[in-house]
Amino acid sequence: GSRGCAFNCTFCWHPEKYRWRSVASIMKEIDYVVRRFNVNNLSIVDDCFSIKQDRVYEFCEKIKKLSEDVGWKITWTCQLLVHTVDRNLLRTMKEAGCHTISYGFESMSPVVLRSMMKPITPDQIDRAFHATLESGITVQAHFIFGDSKETMESAHQTLEYWIHNAMGQIGLGFIQPYPGSVMYQRCIEKGVIKDKLDYIKNQMDPHNCINMTETVSDSDIMIFRTKMLEVYSRHFKFIRHI
Repeated sequence: GSRGCAFNCTFCWHPEKYRWRSVASIMKEIDYVVRRFNVNNLSIVDDCFSIKQDRVYEFCEKIKKLSEDVGWKITWTCQLLVHTVDRNLLRTMKEAGCHTISYGFESMSPVVLRSMMKPITPDQIDRAFHATLESGITVQAHFIFGDSKETMESAHQTLEYWIHNAMGQIGLGFIQPYPGSVMYQRCIEKGVIKDKLDYIKNQMDPHNCINMTETVSDSDIMIFRTKMLEVYSRHFKFIRHI
């Protein structure tokens, strides 16, 4: 639906220019694949899909019309921004076939969110999370630990929220300093990453934990990581396979 991003979160990298396709352009492509291949489920991969609410409302109207025209219900998933969501939008999306929404929650600490240059608040995260579930739409989201302003207090603040609110919809992990991101540059400057090629070849792993904080010791980071994994195994909702 778009290229680039309208925001500049420190853990991410993208070309500076943000460009988005019109809903008419997106629907032209969807109309073709739905009719040609009998598609009945779509994934809208667009971090800024809801940067303008009118865009989402227009999409909902046209995807419902396409479902009626082809004679079968088209369901879909998408990515939304928590500060652009309200109950009316969610209700409209549900009626138009949306069954899952992906969010970037990142942290429940306002200090950490500001440090990440993430233009959202913990209250907006909480409202979007519960409003989405109450609308009958599944949530897919993540909290990521390890920002430079992360402390043990802020990390536990996020983890406690996860324990008391999440029921399997929110993943937990540590920030990975992707090449090109602000976090990556900080790691280079601080000497956390000493060999760029070795880092890219051998250390870029979702399970790898790199201490990028300003005040937390390596040992405390590893203690918290162990606790996070223990909490995850105790509270995450798993399905037992037959």
